[in-house]
Amino acid sequence: MATDCSKGHARMIHSRMKRYILPLPGSRPIAEATAHDIIEALRQIEAKGHKETAHP
Repeated sequence: MATDCSKGHARMIHSRMKRYILPLPGSRPIAEATAHDIIEALRQIEAKGHKETAHP
């Protein structure tokens, strides 16, 4: 059974994925994402000033 904290964390991660990672170029399925696609998405997040989101 998940705790409230882990449920909240899961919601936050899901929200960030929808916002920053899932809108891949060409609307391709996430399974087709390349390392380049992910790095580019992370760079865009970083460029917006959200370094804590782009870096582990």
